[in-house]
Amino acid sequence: NHVQMVFYGFVVIAAAPPGVAIIPFSYLLKGRVEYAILGVTGAFLASIVIAPLLVNLFASSQGVKPYDLFIMMVKLVVIPMIVSRFLLYKPLFKYIEPIRGKVVDWGFAVLIFVAVGINRHVFFANPVLLLKISLVLGIATFGLGLTFDALAKYFNVDRSLRITQSMLIAIKSSGFSVFTALALFGKEAAIPSAVMAVMVLFYLILFALFLNNSISMLTSPKRSKVSLRKRKYHFKVKDQMQDLNNISKNLEEDKKIFEELNGQSITPGGIDDFKKRI
Repeated sequence: NHVQMVFYGFVVIAAAPPGVAIIPFSYLLKGRVEYAILGVTGAFLASIVIAPLLVNLFASSQGVKPYDLFIMMVKLVVIPMIVSRFLLYKPLFKYIEPIRGKVVDWGFAVLIFVAVGINRHVFFANPVLLLKISLVLGIATFGLGLTFDALAKYFNVDRSLRITQSMLIAIKSSGFSVFTALALFGKEAAIPSAVMAVMVLFYLILFALFLNNSISMLTSPKRSKVSLRKRKYHFKVKDQMQDLNNISKNLEEDKKIFEELNGQSITPGGIDDFKKRI
Protein backbone atom coordinates (compact mmCIF):
# COMPACT_ATOMS: atom_id res chain seq x y z
CA ASN A 1 0.00 0.00 0.00
CA HIS A 2 1.72 3.16 -1.23
CA VAL A 3 -0.25 5.50 1.03
CA GLN A 4 0.51 3.53 4.20
CA MET A 5 4.22 3.32 3.45
CA VAL A 6 4.33 7.02 2.65
CA PHE A 7 2.63 7.73 5.98
CA TYR A 8 5.33 5.74 7.79
CA GLY A 9 7.88 7.76 5.88
CA PHE A 10 6.35 10.95 7.29
CA VAL A 11 6.48 9.42 10.80
CA VAL A 12 10.21 8.85 10.38
CA ILE A 13 10.66 12.47 9.22
CA ALA A 14 8.78 13.71 12.29
CA ALA A 15 11.06 11.62 14.52
CA ALA A 16 14.25 12.71 12.73
CA PRO A 17 16.58 15.30 14.32
CA PRO A 18 17.47 18.60 12.64
CA GLY A 19 19.86 18.48 9.69
CA VAL A 20 23.57 19.05 10.24
CA ALA A 21 23.49 21.58 7.36
CA ILE A 22 22.12 24.05 9.93
CA ILE A 23 25.61 24.50 11.39
CA PRO A 24 27.45 25.73 8.26
CA PHE A 25 24.43 27.76 7.13
CA SER A 26 24.28 29.44 10.54
CA TYR A 27 27.82 30.61 9.89
CA LEU A 28 27.07 31.73 6.32
CA LEU A 29 23.86 33.58 7.27
CA LYS A 30 25.39 35.24 10.36
CA GLY A 31 23.43 33.12 12.82
CA ARG A 32 24.66 31.67 16.12
CA VAL A 33 26.98 28.79 15.29
CA GLU A 34 27.47 27.69 18.91
CA TYR A 35 23.70 27.57 19.40
CA ALA A 36 23.34 25.53 16.20
CA ILE A 37 25.98 23.02 17.31
CA LEU A 38 24.33 22.56 20.70
CA GLY A 39 20.86 22.30 19.17
CA VAL A 40 21.78 19.75 16.50
CA THR A 41 23.90 17.64 18.88
CA GLY A 42 21.23 17.68 21.58
CA ALA A 43 18.49 16.77 19.09
CA PHE A 44 20.50 13.84 17.73
CA LEU A 45 21.05 12.51 21.25
CA ALA A 46 17.38 13.01 22.10
CA SER A 47 16.35 11.14 18.95
CA ILE A 48 17.80 7.96 20.48
CA VAL A 49 14.80 7.94 22.82
CA ILE A 50 12.21 10.02 20.93
CA ALA A 51 12.45 8.24 17.56
CA PRO A 52 11.68 4.73 18.93
CA LEU A 53 8.73 6.10 20.91
CA LEU A 54 7.19 7.95 17.95
CA VAL A 55 7.67 5.08 15.51
CA ASN A 56 6.20 2.62 18.00
CA LEU A 57 3.24 4.95 18.61
CA PHE A 58 2.31 5.42 14.93
CA ALA A 59 3.68 2.28 13.29
CA SER A 60 3.31 -0.48 15.86
CA SER A 61 1.25 -2.53 13.39
CA GLN A 62 4.40 -3.08 11.28
CA GLY A 63 5.98 -5.15 14.01
CA VAL A 64 8.84 -2.72 14.64
CA LYS A 65 10.16 -3.36 18.14
CA PRO A 66 11.19 -0.27 20.12
CA TYR A 67 14.29 -2.05 21.41
CA ASP A 68 15.46 -2.90 17.89
CA LEU A 69 14.87 0.70 16.83
CA PHE A 70 16.76 1.92 19.89
CA ILE A 71 19.76 -0.23 18.91
CA MET A 72 19.59 1.19 15.39
CA MET A 73 19.58 4.75 16.79
CA VAL A 74 22.66 3.92 18.81
CA LYS A 75 24.36 2.70 15.63
CA LEU A 76 23.25 5.78 13.68
CA VAL A 77 23.97 8.42 16.33
CA VAL A 78 26.16 7.31 19.24
CA ILE A 79 28.76 5.24 17.39
CA PRO A 80 29.39 7.90 14.68
CA MET A 81 29.80 10.54 17.40
CA ILE A 82 32.35 8.41 19.22
CA VAL A 83 34.24 7.65 16.00
CA SER A 84 34.25 11.36 15.10
CA ARG A 85 36.13 12.13 18.34
CA PHE A 86 38.94 9.79 17.28
CA LEU A 87 39.00 11.31 13.78
CA LEU A 88 39.72 14.70 15.35
CA TYR A 89 42.98 13.31 16.76
CA LYS A 90 45.68 15.56 15.29
CA PRO A 91 47.81 12.90 13.53
CA LEU A 92 44.67 11.65 11.73
CA PHE A 93 42.86 14.95 11.29
CA LYS A 94 45.47 16.42 8.96
CA TYR A 95 44.67 13.64 6.46
CA ILE A 96 40.90 13.75 7.00
CA GLU A 97 40.32 17.52 6.88
CA PRO A 98 41.01 17.95 3.12
CA ILE A 99 38.54 15.23 2.12
CA ARG A 100 35.86 15.23 4.82
CA GLY A 101 33.57 17.65 2.98
CA LYS A 102 33.65 15.57 -0.19
CA VAL A 103 33.09 12.33 1.74
CA VAL A 104 30.02 13.79 3.48
CA ASP A 105 28.64 15.17 0.20
CA TRP A 106 29.11 11.91 -1.66
CA GLY A 107 27.64 9.87 1.19
CA PHE A 108 24.55 12.08 1.24
CA ALA A 109 24.30 11.93 -2.57
CA VAL A 110 24.45 8.12 -2.54
CA LEU A 111 21.64 7.91 0.02
CA ILE A 112 19.35 10.22 -1.98
CA PHE A 113 20.29 8.51 -5.25
CA VAL A 114 19.34 5.11 -3.79
CA ALA A 115 16.06 6.45 -2.36
CA VAL A 116 15.08 7.99 -5.71
CA GLY A 117 16.41 5.15 -7.85
CA ILE A 118 14.54 2.33 -6.16
CA ASN A 119 11.32 4.38 -6.28
CA ARG A 120 11.68 5.65 -9.84
CA HIS A 121 8.41 3.95 -10.80
CA VAL A 122 6.58 6.18 -8.32
CA PHE A 123 8.34 9.33 -9.52
CA PHE A 124 7.44 8.65 -13.17
CA ALA A 125 4.18 6.70 -12.91
CA ASN A 126 2.46 8.42 -9.98
CA PRO A 127 3.10 12.18 -10.22
CA VAL A 128 -0.06 12.97 -8.24
CA LEU A 129 1.31 11.17 -5.17
CA LEU A 130 4.62 12.94 -5.62
CA LEU A 131 2.83 16.30 -5.85
CA LYS A 132 0.88 15.61 -2.64
CA ILE A 133 4.07 14.68 -0.80
CA SER A 134 5.77 17.85 -2.04
CA LEU A 135 2.79 19.96 -0.97
CA VAL A 136 2.77 18.55 2.57
CA LEU A 137 6.53 18.93 2.98
CA GLY A 138 6.46 22.43 1.46
CA ILE A 139 3.80 23.59 3.92
CA ALA A 140 5.64 21.97 6.83
CA THR A 141 9.08 23.29 5.92
CA PHE A 142 8.30 26.79 4.66
CA GLY A 143 5.23 27.26 6.86
CA LEU A 144 6.99 26.40 10.12
CA GLY A 145 10.25 28.15 9.28
CA LEU A 146 8.90 31.43 7.93
CA THR A 147 6.04 31.65 10.45
CA PHE A 148 8.46 31.23 13.35
CA ASP A 149 10.82 33.78 11.82
CA ALA A 150 7.98 36.31 11.50
CA LEU A 151 6.82 35.74 15.10
CA ALA A 152 10.34 35.93 16.47
CA LYS A 153 10.89 39.17 14.57
CA TYR A 154 7.61 40.55 15.97
CA PHE A 155 8.76 39.77 19.52
CA ASN A 156 12.17 41.39 18.85
CA VAL A 157 14.22 38.21 19.14
CA ASP A 158 17.85 38.83 18.27
CA ARG A 159 18.43 38.42 14.52
CA SER A 160 21.31 35.95 14.80
CA LEU A 161 19.37 33.77 17.23
CA ARG A 162 16.23 34.00 15.08
CA ILE A 163 18.09 32.74 12.00
CA THR A 164 19.42 29.64 13.72
CA GLN A 165 16.15 28.84 15.52
CA SER A 166 14.17 29.12 12.28
CA MET A 167 16.42 26.55 10.62
CA LEU A 168 16.31 24.23 13.63
CA ILE A 169 12.52 24.21 13.40
CA ALA A 170 12.22 23.82 9.62
CA ILE A 171 15.12 21.58 8.55
CA LYS A 172 15.23 17.83 9.19
CA SER A 173 18.08 15.39 8.61
CA SER A 174 17.38 13.89 5.18
CA GLY A 175 20.17 11.33 5.42
CA PHE A 176 18.97 10.09 8.80
CA SER A 177 15.36 9.79 7.68
CA VAL A 178 16.22 8.08 4.36
CA PHE A 179 18.32 5.39 6.03
CA THR A 180 15.83 4.84 8.88
CA ALA A 181 12.83 4.61 6.53
CA LEU A 182 14.63 2.15 4.24
CA ALA A 183 15.77 -0.02 7.14
CA LEU A 184 12.42 -0.11 8.94
CA PHE A 185 9.69 0.04 6.30
CA GLY A 186 11.22 -0.49 2.88
CA LYS A 187 11.85 1.54 -0.23
CA GLU A 188 8.48 3.30 -0.58
CA ALA A 189 8.70 4.76 2.92
CA ALA A 190 11.88 6.58 1.82
CA ILE A 191 10.03 8.63 -0.84
CA PRO A 192 9.07 11.51 1.53
CA SER A 193 12.66 11.74 2.77
CA ALA A 194 14.00 11.93 -0.80
CA VAL A 195 11.54 14.73 -1.61
CA MET A 196 12.40 16.46 1.65
CA ALA A 197 16.09 16.62 0.65
CA VAL A 198 15.12 18.76 -2.35
CA MET A 199 12.65 20.81 -0.29
CA VAL A 200 15.29 21.59 2.34
CA LEU A 201 17.66 22.79 -0.39
CA PHE A 202 14.98 25.13 -1.77
CA TYR A 203 14.23 26.40 1.72
CA LEU A 204 17.86 27.22 2.47
CA ILE A 205 18.23 29.09 -0.83
CA LEU A 206 15.01 31.09 -0.41
CA PHE A 207 15.67 31.75 3.27
CA ALA A 208 19.10 33.15 2.41
CA LEU A 209 17.54 35.35 -0.30
CA PHE A 210 14.87 36.51 2.14
CA LEU A 211 17.52 37.53 4.67
CA ASN A 212 19.55 39.32 2.00
CA ASN A 213 16.45 41.27 0.91
CA SER A 214 15.88 42.28 4.53
CA ILE A 215 19.41 43.62 4.70
CA SER A 216 18.92 45.46 1.38
CA MET A 217 15.82 47.19 2.77
CA LEU A 218 17.94 48.57 5.59
CA THR A 219 20.28 50.12 3.02
CA SER A 220 17.61 51.31 0.57
CA PRO A 221 17.97 54.71 -1.24
CA LYS A 222 15.38 56.27 1.06
CA ARG A 223 17.33 55.27 4.13
CA SER A 224 20.54 56.35 2.43
CA LYS A 225 19.08 59.85 1.95
CA VAL A 226 18.15 59.99 5.62
CA SER A 227 21.67 58.90 6.56
CA LEU A 228 23.10 61.53 4.21
CA ARG A 229 21.01 64.25 5.88
CA LYS A 230 22.18 63.05 9.27
CA ARG A 231 25.81 63.17 8.16
CA LYS A 232 25.34 66.71 6.79
CA TYR A 233 23.75 67.81 10.06
CA HIS A 234 26.59 66.17 11.99
CA PHE A 235 29.22 68.06 9.97
CA LYS A 236 27.26 71.31 10.33
CA VAL A 237 27.16 70.96 14.10
CA LYS A 238 30.82 70.00 14.10
CA ASP A 239 31.69 73.17 12.14
CA GLN A 240 29.65 75.28 14.56
CA MET A 241 31.46 73.74 17.53
CA GLN A 242 34.78 74.49 15.84
CA ASP A 243 33.71 78.14 15.40
CA LEU A 244 32.82 78.35 19.08
CA ASN A 245 36.20 76.95 20.03
CA ASN A 246 37.91 79.55 17.83
CA ILE A 247 35.87 82.33 19.44
CA SER A 248 36.85 81.03 22.88
CA LYS A 249 40.53 81.05 21.91
CA ASN A 250 40.21 84.60 20.59
CA LEU A 251 38.60 85.67 23.85
CA GLU A 252 41.49 84.20 25.82
CA GLU A 253 43.96 86.09 23.63
CA ASP A 254 41.99 89.34 24.03
CA LYS A 255 41.95 88.83 27.76
CA LYS A 256 45.73 88.55 27.85
CA ILE A 257 46.07 91.71 25.75
CA PHE A 258 43.68 93.54 28.07
CA GLU A 259 45.70 92.44 31.10
CA GLU A 260 48.93 93.65 29.52
CA LEU A 261 47.44 97.04 28.63
CA ASN A 262 45.91 97.63 32.06
CA GLY A 263 48.68 96.03 34.07
CA GLN A 264 46.25 93.89 36.02
CA SER A 265 44.86 90.41 35.85
CA ILE A 266 41.27 89.37 35.54
CA THR A 267 39.97 87.14 38.30
CA PRO A 268 38.08 83.96 37.33
CA GLY A 269 34.87 85.50 38.57
CA GLY A 270 35.27 88.45 36.26
CA ILE A 271 35.91 86.48 33.10
CA ASP A 272 32.23 86.39 32.18
CA ASP A 273 31.93 90.16 32.52
CA PHE A 274 35.03 90.59 30.42
CA LYS A 275 33.61 88.33 27.70
CA LYS A 276 30.40 90.35 27.67
CA ARG A 277 32.38 93.58 27.29
CA ILE A 278 34.38 92.11 24.42
